[in-house]
Amino acid sequence: MSSEITKTEKAPKPVGAYPHARKVGNLLFL
Repeated sequence: MSSEITKTEKAPKPVGAYPHARKVGNLLFL
């Protein structure tokens, strides 16, 4: 399964090395 990382400039910077969101298949992890 492929993984896609999502970043945005409209939200506060994420803490540490964690992205704003990660999409894996049909699942979106916030």
